[in-house]
Amino acid sequence: MSRPRSEHRNRPAGRFRAPAANRLAQAVCIALLAAGADVPLRAQPPAATAGAQAPSPPPADEVAAPDGAAQPTGVDAAGAVASAPFVGPPEPPWLYGPPAPGIEELAEGLYVVTGYGGNLVARVTPEGVVVAGELTAAADTIAATIAGATDQPVRYVLRTHQHDGEPAALPAPWRDARRVAPGRPVPLPHGSAASQRPEAADLTFTRGLSLFLGGAEVRLHHFAPAHTGSDTAVLFPDLGVLYAGDLVVRGMPFIDYAAGGGSRGWVETLDGILALEFETAVPGAGPALTKRDVQVFRDRFVTLRMRAMQLLYRGVAGEDALRLLETSDLDWPLVAGRPFAERSFAALYDELAVEREEARAADELARGTAEDEEEESDRP
Repeated sequence: MSRPRSEHRNRPAGRFRAPAANRLAQAVCIALLAAGADVPLRAQPPAATAGAQAPSPPPADEVAAPDGAAQPTGVDAAGAVASAPFVGPPEPPWLYGPPAPGIEELAEGLYVVTGYGGNLVARVTPEGVVVAGELTAAADTIAATIAGATDQPVRYVLRTHQHDGEPAALPAPWRDARRVAPGRPVPLPHGSAASQRPEAADLTFTRGLSLFLGGAEVRLHHFAPAHTGSDTAVLFPDLGVLYAGDLVVRGMPFIDYAAGGGSRGWVETLDGILALEFETAVPGAGPALTKRDVQVFRDRFVTLRMRAMQLLYRGVAGEDALRLLETSDLDWPLVAGRPFAERSFAALYDELAVEREEARAADELARGTAEDEEEESDRP
């Protein structure tokens, strides 16, 4: 039996550049930090009214928490930080609980499959189905769930990111489907050599790819290493829906440096996503989000990076910085043992240290160039 007619088109998308306002804001913050300024990264309390009695300062070994309650941090009167293991608050039960398995039609012909390790989406067309997301050991159950919503065969399976280890095999009903994934291995300064091996795929791309099936277009976008080194956002332009996967999450973001991820690339990726046309975003887990939710996540992520960088410029060691990093006002509780605290933060601090050295080198080069130009202009 002949396969239905389908098309795919690699888009030679140029290097994405974040909006000028975003780049300028980050550059200004980094420059101020390098100059030793205390950059305000959160809203300041309103000034006291005339005649009001000023509150007493907290003890030297305490700082004020966002809600006004004092919390011990081990900072003495001289500003030194006493080393202590990071504990963090108790894990909130609502943050990591798996959703119930099921399938829901989010838009006409677009279904969201939940409860099998994360959200997947299935775009149903008259000529077949396009599935996007990461398969788990429950791949056969996922296939049966999608088959319960449509009798169309699955033609494409889009792999949106890859952690260490082999990807799950395609279930038997999908054995004729074409597997699509980014095809460029990513250097992994923090990971193993095995992590940069491009996984088996029938169709690969570098920056972007458009698929056409049954009158529907599906656009794949890879901007930069983010959650992992191969994150792909999937846009369904006719529906105004974006499958973001783990690029947008409700809790503390996990940067998998061992799989090629990085915080600077994650910000670049979020800026690229926000430049796309969509109204609804499907995250890696949990209910659908709006584009505004994606913007809020991006802004919180930038704030998280800047606060960590501020601690770095103050000379705070990594373990102590994790205890001093303020995230509660971002609605991202730092939970001991969870991936960010356990596997991301130390590498994030290293990444920011590299950025600091790059900024210093660029500043020295700029000063040297300016001095050379000044000397040249002074010559008769």
